[in-house]
Amino acid sequence: SHPRPVINRDNAGFWAGVADRKLLIQRCTHCATLRFPWLPGCNHCGGDGWDTVEATGHGTVFSYVVMHHPPFPAFDPPYAVGLIELAEGVRMVAGVVGVPPEKVRIGMPVRLEFRTVEEDLVLPVFHGGQAEDPIHGSQAEDSIHGGQAEDPTHGGQAEDPTHGNQAGDLLNGRQP
Repeated sequence: SHPRPVINRDNAGFWAGVADRKLLIQRCTHCATLRFPWLPGCNHCGGDGWDTVEATGHGTVFSYVVMHHPPFPAFDPPYAVGLIELAEGVRMVAGVVGVPPEKVRIGMPVRLEFRTVEEDLVLPVFHGGQAEDPIHGSQAEDSIHGGQAEDPTHGGQAEDPTHGNQAGDLLNGRQP
């Protein structure tokens, strides 16, 4: 059996969206700040009014961990769990699929998928690497967007997150 999310009055709308295969982000109706995870009030202005925007499904791996131990019956180790920075600017924790766990990298473009893990449980995960357009045939179940997220400032290529960082430059053999 797969672990179940704890659904409460603050996050019920998020999980209802996931069940409908939509990733909904809260937006403050007072200052328009986006927030995730869902909260009863805005951390920016203190307002308690909100609506939602649907995420595009594009993001990048901001950080990640590859889980090896302890083994958990619902998951087959090793597996990657990422902190995904969505194109909208908020971050969320989710599984990273579609690439071997050892190939996951910070800055890697990912796209949203919804996986039915049990008959009544749908979860958002993020697919890394190249994938076919789901409209024309995809290996992935229920992808909402095909291809990789593109960064228009880099010609569709994800920026090397270590470039321009003195420690990263030295580690990668570049002169700072």
